[in-house]
Amino acid sequence: MAVSLPTAYGMHVADKSCDHHIVNQLAFTLYNPQALSKTNMVSGIVVVNKSSGPISVFVSKYSNSHGDDAWFTLGPGASDTWGRSGWELVAFKNHDDSDRAGVYVHANHAVTFNSLHNITIA
Repeated sequence: MAVSLPTAYGMHVADKSCDHHIVNQLAFTLYNPQALSKTNMVSGIVVVNKSSGPISVFVSKYSNSHGDDAWFTLGPGASDTWGRSGWELVAFKNHDDSDRAGVYVHANHAVTFNSLHNITIA
């Protein structure tokens, strides 16, 4: 029996030997970025922006000296993953850098930004 993943992310799997549980888990994760912290399929830190506007995010590189610790902009509803393996600082700043907030988090967790005063870790 062939298994197919949604093509919305440019992925298509058709392999009769696929483990259906893994394929279902991958498909669920593609549509639910916050679930990455619970799947062990991706190593790193996932940051999700659930606010109504863009936010600047920074992830330290203590556990990955080759990682990038520049500020990146995440649009509303967007998410991104940083390749890290240990404890890191995830920081946020507003558009004019007049306010900042952050959390320490271990890899394989998701950080959800709701506002500068409402940041959660899963």
